[in-house]
Amino acid sequence: MTTPGAYAPGTTVSGVACGPNVKQVTWSAYAPPCVPAFHGNNGGATSQGVTASTITVSFRLANSGEFGAIASIAGPALGEPSASSAAQFEQNQLDVLNTYIKLFNKTFELYGRQVVIKSFTGQGDPLQEIQGQDLSAANADAATAKSLGAYADLSSLIAGGDTQPYEEDLAHNGIISLGAIYMPQQWFQQFSPYGYGVAFPNGTGLGTAVAQYGCDHLAGLPVAHAGGGLDGKPRVFGMLVPENPAYAEVGDQIQSTLASCGIKLASRINYALDITTGQSQATNAIAQLKSAGVTTVLCACDPIVPSFLTQTAVQQSFFPEWDVLWWGDPLGRLSTTSEWVNAISFGDLAQAPVPSQTEAYRAFEAVQPGTNPGNEFLYYPQLYATMLLFYDGLQAAGPDLTPQNFLKGMSTLPPVAGGEFGAWNFQADPYDPSASWQLGWWNQNLTSNLDGQQGGWQGCASGATFAYNAPSSWGPPHTPPPCFGS
Repeated sequence: MTTPGAYAPGTTVSGVACGPNVKQVTWSAYAPPCVPAFHGNNGGATSQGVTASTITVSFRLANSGEFGAIASIAGPALGEPSASSAAQFEQNQLDVLNTYIKLFNKTFELYGRQVVIKSFTGQGDPLQEIQGQDLSAANADAATAKSLGAYADLSSLIAGGDTQPYEEDLAHNGIISLGAIYMPQQWFQQFSPYGYGVAFPNGTGLGTAVAQYGCDHLAGLPVAHAGGGLDGKPRVFGMLVPENPAYAEVGDQIQSTLASCGIKLASRINYALDITTGQSQATNAIAQLKSAGVTTVLCACDPIVPSFLTQTAVQQSFFPEWDVLWWGDPLGRLSTTSEWVNAISFGDLAQAPVPSQTEAYRAFEAVQPGTNPGNEFLYYPQLYATMLLFYDGLQAAGPDLTPQNFLKGMSTLPPVAGGEFGAWNFQADPYDPSASWQLGWWNQNLTSNLDGQQGGWQGCASGATFAYNAPSSWGPPHTPPPCFGS
């Protein structure tokens, strides 16, 4: 396995000359240290899903009866024309993954093996699974992945086949998953060495940072970016968080951190991840927040529910400050503009970069010259980040590829100071190495880099990046967020 900063002289499989601080590939800030091309016996079938020449990964195609309801609300914001079928939506994601696999297989050191992907149509409905329903089907699908000989699973969450229950069932079947979204630290440890994520930050780290930022830069200061006559009033905090246990744990962490600096939530609402009851839940939630005198809403929410919340808030003449997760510009446009102009986002990004200047775009174009991956699937950068994490782990594990050595290898990788996905620190968290966050504010007049449409997140403080564990670097205490054009 690789050790941080170590290298051996020689040339990589793609022709890169190894040396101090030289990465395996020249086009990624997140690539592992270079490894000379491997020759010799790799041990053959070292683990389930591994042979002397292949590493099998599965990809679950969703079978969702609720996809139509999501598509009717989100439409193209999900990354596909609204007329697309769920099957075509997922096939496009699979095509993007296969494109990246072609490049990564040729450039990362896999010790004589190649990654091959096997897709299957699942029995489970992912949108029901995230509500805690139809769990036997998720279990059956994980068993199918095992029957296909999967070492890992690359299913996608966005209207795709990846959910927390499916990831947990994969772990019980000895299969690695890589799509965890905002899971708390305890979850990764519970399902070690099988659960990973990087396209979205660790929920515990980001939740703690959001709460600490509230303590240092919002508490004790008057409301400054609300409507309806709330500006200038003392801040009163409320919070919404999904009710499932893992996300409720993140909510508990936020609430506890706020309490440590004297902030007591006036209202905490745990809501169900159920698209069919979204409107009725939003009506009740907004009524509760308004009745409690909340001025500042911490919305640790999924990407769809803000559309319900903001529409209802306008109807109830409630215009608070919104502090929300970063889900990207198209999904942000689902929210009512008169509410969203009061919104600040927290996430690994504050503003979408120019696509052609990113690693994810250039890597795709290296395989398919002159093509735009956004025409295939709008959220291809998240798929690319997942692939980086997976191949980093495969190379770092060495020829004796097992889930245990995958984790050990990840923990040896050197930190990445920055890039289009922010800082990564594998020693601090090998399960989800995202180690930084940014602030963004909603600018309804911004032309989005992502899709060229009007309305998008703009970076606060010129897009400054903050480390989770360094509150002193976030600016002087008791100063407001440098957002909204200030």
